[in-house]
Amino acid sequence: MRNVNLLPWRQRQRQRTIRFWSLLFPGAFLLALVIALSLHMEEQWRQQSLQARLSSDRIMQSELERRHAQWRELNARYQEGQQALAGREKTAAWQRTLLALAQAIPPQAWLTELRFHHPRLIVNGYATTLSALTAFSQALGRLPGFTPGPAGELRQDDEGRWRFSFTLQQKE
Repeated sequence: MRNVNLLPWRQRQRQRTIRFWSLLFPGAFLLALVIALSLHMEEQWRQQSLQARLSSDRIMQSELERRHAQWRELNARYQEGQQALAGREKTAAWQRTLLALAQAIPPQAWLTELRFHHPRLIVNGYATTLSALTAFSQALGRLPGFTPGPAGELRQDDEGRWRFSFTLQQKE
């Protein structure tokens, strides 16, 4: 025997239940599909942003390395310039010293050798008179940048000239 549902509200109830479940399953499936698609798109967007950041970091690193190389080159040039300037200052100081030494030499004396072994300046030469030698010795005591050191060799040669040697100590 067959069961017949005679109440119309049961029929409507059954149709509503079937309609509800027939909409719920595809709706849940569509919702899961949208969520999966949005997660996939978010992951792609994150990967693209990471790639862009990596690319910009590499560009910045290469620019930083280029600028660091420029800085090293400029620093090396600056150091060379400072060394050249120090060399010019030393040359200028020696120029003043040598000019003062040249002015201190009396007309009756001349130099044969001038040696500098830091901190000593050794002056060798000849004088025709003993008074010229004394004047030169006193003038060496006033030479700027140097103090008189131990006296060196002093002797008279066969022609009557006085051979002398003076040592001066450089002031710090």
